[in-house]
Amino acid sequence: MNKDSQMRAAINQKLIEMGERERLKELLRAKLVECGWRDQLKAHCKGTISWDFPYTTICRVLLMERKTKNTQ
Repeated sequence: MNKDSQMRAAINQKLIEMGERERLKELLRAKLVECGWRDQLKAHCKGTISWDFPYTTICRVLLMERKTKNTQ
């Protein structure tokens, strides 16, 4: 396990112990809904998905598109 992975694991463990992990997840979920991200992603998926592809391929494509948009 590299140093970055160890740090993430330690932070995650502390958040769980303090009960903050679930609170932060809910806060993030609420903010994403508030800014319309969830609805935008859902609309994008409906426009992108072709049911001829396996589920894993669809997920991989959507994740790559999202990463590309985030780096621009």
